[in-house]
Amino acid sequence: MAAPTAWTVTANVANYSQGGITPIFRGTTTPAGAATLTCNAYTAADTLFATPLTLTASTTVGATYKVRCTGVAASGYAASPTSNTTAVLSVVANLSLTCNANFYQVSNNLLYKLTYTSGASPPFSYAAFGVANTINNAIGWNPDDNYIYGLNGANLYRLASDQRVTNLGPTITAAGASATANSTGGDFYRINGTAYLMSASGTTFNLTNPASRVVSTMTVTSGSWAPYDMTIIGNTAWGFDGTTLYKGVITSNGTIAGTSIAITSKAGVTGTVRGT
Repeated sequence: MAAPTAWTVTANVANYSQGGITPIFRGTTTPAGAATLTCNAYTAADTLFATPLTLTASTTVGATYKVRCTGVAASGYAASPTSNTTAVLSVVANLSLTCNANFYQVSNNLLYKLTYTSGASPPFSYAAFGVANTINNAIGWNPDDNYIYGLNGANLYRLASDQRVTNLGPTITAAGASATANSTGGDFYRINGTAYLMSASGTTFNLTNPASRVVSTMTVTSGSWAPYDMTIIGNTAWGFDGTTLYKGVITSNGTIAGTSIAITSKAGVTGTVRGT
C-alpha cells in the first residue's frame, strides 16, 4: 500500500478596514486540492491558534494579526500538513467615503473626482484622486462599507477617502482558480443580501464579491448590450454607447435581457452620449 502523499499549507495575506466588510480568509495547498481548508484570523499572542479573531469597528489598527488555515485532507493525502505557513492580516482605520455630491470617474488608469462648489466660477473642479495605474475601470461605490471598489487586470482594489488604494488581491473563481473580471462599466448590485461589483464585458456581466474576490457571471441571453459605462437602478442596468441607450433587465433566473433604444436629438442639439 502506497504511503500517503505529503502536503503543505500557505495562508493568503488579507486586509481589513475597521467596521467594514470582513474578508473571507483563504489559503492554498501544495499540491493543489490536497485538502479542504478553513482559514481564520488570530492575534499574535494566540500562538496555539485557539480563538479565531472577530473583526469589528474597534479592532486595533496597526496591531499584528495572523491568518492561519487548517485542512481536512483529501483521499490519499497525509492527515496533517508537513508545514503550515501563516500570513499577515493588515487592519487600517475606517476611511470610507461618505455619500456626497461628488462625481468619480476612471480615465486612463486614474480615478478623477469632479467637485461642485456653489458660487464658484467655474462651479466645477476636476482633479486626480488616488494613485495612477491602479484602477483601470469598472468602479462602483459599495453601500455596505462606503468604499469605492475597482478592477485592474486580475486584481480587485479598494479606494479610501484619503486616496489610499489597497490591492485586495486577485479575483478568483469559486474553486479558487484565477479569474479576470476586468471589464468596462461598474456599479454594485445586491443578490440575496450580498452587494457585488457588477461589470460588463461584451454580453457577459461579471459579479465580484468584495469580501471573497470570487467572480461569477451573468449572460445577456436576448437583445444586445454594448455600453462603455453603466448604472444599475433596481433590477435594470442602463448604459450609453454613441447615440444608443441600452437597457439590461436582470431576470430571476440570473440572465439579462438587453434592449437598445435609439436617442433622438432635439432641434439644435447635436453630438453623442458616451460613457468612459
